[in-house]
Amino acid sequence: MESVVSYGRIPISFLNAAKDRGLNRDVVMGFLDSAPIGWLDGTSEADLIEDLVLVTPELDAAAMRVRVREVGADWELSIVTTDRSGVLATSCRILAESGLSISGARVASWTDRFVALQRFIVNPLVMPLSGEPDWPTVTLNLRAALLATPATQPLGANTNTLSLLPDGWELELLEHLTFGRFAVRFIAPDAAGLLAEITHFLADLGADVQSASVRSEDRVAIDDFVLACGTPSASEHLRSLAKLGSTKPGSRTYWSEWSIEGSTHKFTVPVGPIVGTWP
Repeated sequence: MESVVSYGRIPISFLNAAKDRGLNRDVVMGFLDSAPIGWLDGTSEADLIEDLVLVTPELDAAAMRVRVREVGADWELSIVTTDRSGVLATSCRILAESGLSISGARVASWTDRFVALQRFIVNPLVMPLSGEPDWPTVTLNLRAALLATPATQPLGANTNTLSLLPDGWELELLEHLTFGRFAVRFIAPDAAGLLAEITHFLADLGADVQSASVRSEDRVAIDDFVLACGTPSASEHLRSLAKLGSTKPGSRTYWSEWSIEGSTHKFTVPVGPIVGTWP
């Protein structure tokens, strides 16, 4: 799937569609300017706009936004909180403890705006008699767990023990983006609670998830993450565990030209967010 901003272009149709959903231009561009790597990559226009609707208006540290909707035979659970180290691991743990199996996920965090977005596709392991999960209880448990974690908790706080890759897991280092930041892929037999185990593993390693895309193919989980390691030792440990792929620092160029309705920005962005101003 091609991203709405692929090759540096933001179609005017996207801005108009965002406006139709009540989003103003400054809000849209503010989030796109500091978008985490991976969130824009391969994301449809509709999903991008839906994400922007979810993260606005911005929350204070004591607030959380949750939305649940039925999508075919699945349920989509969306969670917006202030950004915290380990927020994805905490959410996955609560969902697993609630008897919910995660079959897909899209995750992004904006460190400059202190906001984290998580969208899960879930199913109950055992369907309740009511025909749907107990969402009020799930929401209360998520709120209690997520808001109990200090927003200022430092990265690398859980690196006292050496994490070993569990049997059956493969870890590929797809790219060394910048110092301490990596694109990685976990491949493992799909099972209930797997994402909770992976995110807990990453939290113990001292790696913060900046964005994630999770899917399952033929009972094999393929989970992609962009990680920020809190310490040099965490970075080295991650590299030692991974099957090394393309590891040249700054090897990916995401945008070199960004145009809207004929007005063009030209700049160099080896890795990282879009920068620049409106014409």
